[in-house]
Amino acid sequence: MKKIYLFIILLFFPTLFFGQDKASASEIYIQVKEIIATNELQVDLLHGHIRDYVTEIDINDLKLYVLDPNEEIQSLPLEQVGVQARAYVPISIEGNYTFWAMYQPKPPYAEQEDNPPTTAITKQIYPVGTKADFSQQSLELPLEVIPTVSIESFTEGKFTGEVLFNETALNDTAIMAFGPNEEVLEVTTNEKGEFEFIFDSVGIWLLKTNIEAEDTDDEIESTFTSTFVIDTSLTQPPPEPAPNRTWIYVTIFLVGGAVGACGVILLLKHRGKQRVEKDKQS
Repeated sequence: MKKIYLFIILLFFPTLFFGQDKASASEIYIQVKEIIATNELQVDLLHGHIRDYVTEIDINDLKLYVLDPNEEIQSLPLEQVGVQARAYVPISIEGNYTFWAMYQPKPPYAEQEDNPPTTAITKQIYPVGTKADFSQQSLELPLEVIPTVSIESFTEGKFTGEVLFNETALNDTAIMAFGPNEEVLEVTTNEKGEFEFIFDSVGIWLLKTNIEAEDTDDEIESTFTSTFVIDTSLTQPPPEPAPNRTWIYVTIFLVGGAVGACGVILLLKHRGKQRVEKDKQS
């Protein structure tokens, strides 16, 4: 029996360590879906690790906002849908709909109430229609990831941006990118708070960074995590329109008609010559 217990312990002991990286990689992020039938956007807020697992999120700890193409900011009401939070936004005009959320979970245990507060921030820009303007600007969030590359037609290649903390460039800070094909990239911001990734696949990319803010006594005062979601499949150029086959058919008809007319004329000329020769012989 002791051998069985020892075997079970040895079997599951490594998972205590291997599971830590995955558990510590949780974040809050936004997923947007355009519903054509009702002409609105469905906005889901999830907590977990993208393409891996999702944990329950309490809407009482969340605040969701949208900046519409008219540059008007609205606070969106949330509803609990399973383990995630959801909101709906009517599409009033074509352009960029910029969503961001603030998540401040309450400590699960009373003894953790004295721990530094944690704030999670997430942002996503969703284009609607052909008039979408992908110009980027700061939303003045506590911790924010801002692209500096034009994402109007970005699909793959060099993706650049900057990290701001209270509107100040954050240097020497790690930032990670999770790709659609399970890519995991990590770089560090330079002295200007800038970073650069090479995205080699099309789809949803999630960028994530975090910081521990310290007070004057070098004690951790609060912790911030920020994510930015970009779906590069939305920015792919539209397919080229199919050629206008009507003109092709008209051209074929005209050419065929001309060839047929020439054939008729030649045939009539040939028969005319035959009749003239018969008349001469008679």
